[in-house]
Amino acid sequence: IGYVIPADVVRAFLGRISVDEEVGTCTYTLSPSIPYRWHSLENTSLRMAHNVPKGVHGILIVDAASAIVKGALQKGDVLTKIDGTQLADDGQLTLRGQELIQHNYLLRGKQLNEPTVFSVYRDGKHLSNDGPNDPPCVLKDLPYICPRWADVDHQPDYLILGALVLVPMSLNLMSSKHAGKRLVATCKDWCLKWQEEESDETTKNDSNDNSSKKSGWGDKEELVVLTDIFAHELSFSYSRPWRRVVSYNGTSIRSLCHLKDIWLQSCKKSDHDTNAASPPTPTTTKIETPQNCTNILDDNNKKTQLKEEQQPIPSFARIELEHDDDIIFEVSRAVAAQRDIMETHQIAKPWRICGKNPKYK
Repeated sequence: IGYVIPADVVRAFLGRISVDEEVGTCTYTLSPSIPYRWHSLENTSLRMAHNVPKGVHGILIVDAASAIVKGALQKGDVLTKIDGTQLADDGQLTLRGQELIQHNYLLRGKQLNEPTVFSVYRDGKHLSNDGPNDPPCVLKDLPYICPRWADVDHQPDYLILGALVLVPMSLNLMSSKHAGKRLVATCKDWCLKWQEEESDETTKNDSNDNSSKKSGWGDKEELVVLTDIFAHELSFSYSRPWRRVVSYNGTSIRSLCHLKDIWLQSCKKSDHDTNAASPPTPTTTKIETPQNCTNILDDNNKKTQLKEEQQPIPSFARIELEHDDDIIFEVSRAVAAQRDIMETHQIAKPWRICGKNPKYK
């Protein structure tokens, strides 16, 4: 079986590899992402609604990553050309005579730091970003909030919190048979958001259209999902895995590492409250006469009350799940259960969080 790879694809791949001979490592720069979302302009009513003349051909821009295209593309533009190559109304372009190919090919095959010129039809004018005040765009890989490739843009991270198993959401997990339709739909909606925040100008222009507003990822770095619940007395009656974790004790979750940090803070606080409680004052047994029985009862009541006051107030971990009821653990019991679970299942560490893969950028 033979397989032919075009020479320009090989050249683009090799051009994205940087070698550090001193350290003896290589780094690969990921190929650029398509910095916009589009719709074909084959429908006559759609062309009329956007005032596209018959002589103008291209695709309709429905959303754009403003941090990359920097005004070269805007919502409602008609993208007519890429680097001077004409686009058809269905998004295809002509390659080598009569061969047709989708226009994504022109962007995916870009060399490292190669500029891109977009020609658009906007408000009755033909515009291009090839001037001194509007330079060409340099495209790059745009990360998804749900990573795409195992061991490339994400590692097999996990966190054990009491009896819960939590992991970052990825496209691989979305394709699992255990992921419900509601969870998959939520993650797909997040994947449609660009990472950067929307500019103040855009927010102001879209203030009357709530459906068009997007706040990007906000302060989120990834989505955290509860995938499994270990069988333990701590987790009795809790049976709702494969849910997205929204917050912990009212604090919105930014990432798995963020959840780990605030969980450890709860553990330290619970341990501190337990140690801060003073031990009960030792007492000596003494025989009393019947006349002093009333005084003895009063003293015992005071000691009991003092002992109750010295008991630490239990702290709780409330894990809020999207589209489901909360899960609540008493922290000290959760810590003890976590130790039992790790010993029973021979789990070496309560978490594994690797961060970004240094081999790719």
